Amino acid sequence: VGELYIGGDSLARGYLDRPGLTAERFVPDPFGPAGSRMYRSGDLVRRRTDGSLDYVGRADSQVKVRGFRVELGEVESALLAVPGVREAAVLLREDDPGDKQLVAYLVGSTTAEAARDQLKRRLPEHLVPTRWVLLERLPLTVNGKLDRRALPAPARTDATDYQAPRTETEARLAAIWAEVLHRDRVGIGDDFFALGGHSLLATRLVATINQRMPAQLSLRSLFQHPILADLAAELAGNPAADQADDADQAGAGLVLPPLRPDPAGRYQPFGLTDIQQAYWVGRDSTISLGGVGAHGYEEIRLPEFDADRFTRALNRLIARHDMLRAVFAADGTQRVLPEVPPYEMPCHDLRGLEPAEAERRLAEIRDRMSHELLDAGRWPLFEFAVTLLDGEVRLHLSTDALILDAASTDLLERELVQLYLDPDVELPPLRITFRDCVLAEQALRQGPRYQRARRYWQQRAGELAGAPELPLARQPDSIRRPHFTRYQRSLPAEQWDALKAAAGSCGVTASTLLLTAFAQVLALWSRQPRFSLSLPLFNRLPLHPDINAVLGDFTSLVLLELEVAPDAAFADQARRVQDRLWQDMDHSAMSGVLVAREVSKARGTQPGAMPVVFNSTVGQASEFGRFTEGDLALALGGTTVHSITQTPQVWIDHTVFEVQGRLQFNWDSIDELFGEGMVAEMFAAYCALLDRLADPAAWQAGVETLLPQARLQPSGQAPGSAGSALPLLHELFQRQAADRPDAVAVLAPDRQLSYGQLDREARQLAGRLQDAGVRAGELVALSLER
Repeated sequence: VGELYIGGDSLARGYLDRPGLTAERFVPDPFGPAGSRMYRSGDLVRRRTDGSLDYVGRADSQVKVRGFRVELGEVESALLAVPGVREAAVLLREDDPGDKQLVAYLVGSTTAEAARDQLKRRLPEHLVPTRWVLLERLPLTVNGKLDRRALPAPARTDATDYQAPRTETEARLAAIWAEVLHRDRVGIGDDFFALGGHSLLATRLVATINQRMPAQLSLRSLFQHPILADLAAELAGNPAADQADDADQAGAGLVLPPLRPDPAGRYQPFGLTDIQQAYWVGRDSTISLGGVGAHGYEEIRLPEFDADRFTRALNRLIARHDMLRAVFAADGTQRVLPEVPPYEMPCHDLRGLEPAEAERRLAEIRDRMSHELLDAGRWPLFEFAVTLLDGEVRLHLSTDALILDAASTDLLERELVQLYLDPDVELPPLRITFRDCVLAEQALRQGPRYQRARRYWQQRAGELAGAPELPLARQPDSIRRPHFTRYQRSLPAEQWDALKAAAGSCGVTASTLLLTAFAQVLALWSRQPRFSLSLPLFNRLPLHPDINAVLGDFTSLVLLELEVAPDAAFADQARRVQDRLWQDMDHSAMSGVLVAREVSKARGTQPGAMPVVFNSTVGQASEFGRFTEGDLALALGGTTVHSITQTPQVWIDHTVFEVQGRLQFNWDSIDELFGEGMVAEMFAAYCALLDRLADPAAWQAGVETLLPQARLQPSGQAPGSAGSALPLLHELFQRQAADRPDAVAVLAPDRQLSYGQLDREARQLAGRLQDAGVRAGELVALSLER
């Protein structure tokens, strides 16, 4: 048994400018060239005679709980500092499959309740054990060391953190929570989010409560009262809680009728979802930034690959999942083909070519597949291909979002791996189809939930902020064939854990943290600090037990309005963002696609999309399985070397997800819309902001402190306004600012502003003048006259 060492440069980013940690973890590589390093992972493995590795455990006491890395020794040290504790040990146990919990073992005069209260004052929530065992002594080995294997499993009746329900309301709520969260039992002191709850489970929980109890709860009510006892008190005090914003309260909560399958109509045409219709229209090259398929591409490098075996697995799934056989008609309907011919993967054999020629041919394949527009009227709306190179294989995956959303792609890849590794495995039968789900969702639009959402958005349509007013180098209509560029970064688990802990201590989710940081950066470049973003939602409503096993595009959108105040603390900004998001999600029955149409109707303008997108799957992947982007490669023993998404009418698409405890995020953008290097600078500012926010103290600072330098365009490259005879005021100002970076503008004797502050004010002023038909040159002349 020995420690595992991994070679590779990708790990090094988490150790930049940290020489002590670098020296500890990166050691000389005895098998590589001089100066090369290997990474000391801390994992213990045993090498078999065939060369494969068995995972034994950790060389240290580090474990992972709910996505957080936990040093057991740190928790034990904190316990030993509690008065009355003589000895302590902490283990991560998984006595029930999939239910990992920290268990504390105590020896001393204190009680588990007192020790837990002390620990909650000293440590973040994720470091506090959820189960407790009192012992007379800790078991020891013959050498006098702690025998962790001999520590007993906590009896369920001894889980001292459990508090039994006291009322009928608490008992009924506890039973529903246990069902939705897959727990044996839930106590009145349990926190929904601490038990692993997220927005998807919240939707399911609220729907189930409203169906089984005389309640009209909303998502917001759960987010505001995540402790079971508090939610029960809210429900008992006001059964129609959180519905005072509607005159018509009947049915205002999330109450959903069960889905009724229609096997007889399985192959009959049916309508498109709102997001499918937006994607379908976006394929038209005559609209602004159209002629693009909503599309995803992934390329995996594999040391070896059985293409025939993979093809057989793929064909089994094509027969299993209807939407892998779907086509779209010119009348805006879709239908499933009863049968299709066997799918054959194209194979490109580049072995034996000169390296430069092989790389050129590979780049051609990648460029075509990563930006292809598949014919929606013909099967298939996906493409899998293999490229053979000397010493390796590339697997190419191209899928159209008309048939698959992100969760469906994860499900498809997970089942592909199952069938590839075990061709004889039998998957459970599917009792519903995507068509059943679409028809059920469309029927819901006749109910009170949708009508309530429609009234909410109609009231806001006239005042809803538009997209971020980013400086454009070209008008969107002038770009005939949009091409997306990817910017990406991975945060190591330690840094991501620190960010999540800081977010939790401020009462916001990890997704809200990332969304707020994204909005802060956009506001630095936007002419106005108030704008709206498109947020995709996993809209798999709990209509049937099998709904998470169905492939299709269930995505919906929320148009989230944000307003960034540069002097407000980041924590306060994040809380406001979260509160607005929860309120809007309560009214998400009307999708953002339809809301955008209401906005254009209220303003008398042509319908248009909100072209800046924030898409988070953080904390939600477990609902559909353990796969996220990159996990297919790991399961096949390979590495993802390239991936990208493209979406019609989108300028910047920001996606975040977790991979093996790390945060992975990327921006896919149409760079030619903006000044040279602008998106790269915005992305760098976003990365810098996340780096600073790992320090909890940074949450009390405003964006002016967190990002003190405005990213100005280089002199002579200020973004222009297409069609303007003269530059706008803020563009002239930017040129001077780039030439004289140390100057300070004095607006009044008692007011001095930095260039970053003055630039934002100048942009706002220039925008108002431009709306009034006044150009920068006219403003300068007016100023001289006065």
